[in-house]
Amino acid sequence: MRKRQKLVLSAVILSLGIVGIQSANLELRYLLVLLLTGVTWLLTGWSLREGLSGIEWLTVPIPAALFTASVGLFYILLPPAWWAKVAIVILFGIGQYALLLSANIFSVAAIRTIALFRAALAVGFVMTLLTGFFLYDTIFSFRPEFWVAGLSVAAISMLLLLSGLWSVNLEKYLTTRLFIYSLFLAIAMGVWWYW
Repeated sequence: MRKRQKLVLSAVILSLGIVGIQSANLELRYLLVLLLTGVTWLLTGWSLREGLSGIEWLTVPIPAALFTASVGLFYILLPPAWWAKVAIVILFGIGQYALLLSANIFSVAAIRTIALFRAALAVGFVMTLLTGFFLYDTIFSFRPEFWVAGLSVAAISMLLLLSGLWSVNLEKYLTTRLFIYSLFLAIAMGVWWYW
């Protein structure tokens, strides 16, 4: 199976998983979102395994997995209108495919120069903003204590920033500088939400 076929198949399977989450009991939905997030990580690794090496096994699947978690959690909060759910599933499928294509470009660009690198950065940035919006909105919809919200925002931001900042230089290792930048910005976002 060619790589593009794997990417399309992965996006379709994950979209069907999002639909399946909605048909489950409310108590079971959160567990299913967690399970689907793990499946996303595995499908991303399977789709891109030829191009992934070293730190890329950590940094490349993060956006796709977090996007699945964010849409899955946000999907649970939607009203029961069928048109809203259909729209979310279609947008999820398109967004997941775009993220998988960007991940493929990043894995290739880590080895050699590729013309689509800037386009992948732009798509990754927009999808990171959308993922963050869905996750932050989900956190605040539960109206947690201020410190729980701040810690949750910082943890999510750390993952989003680590992957996003890594994609700028495509370093072979998780450098101390990259980790410190991600951590500092994540703490700043957690504190900002605190206020």
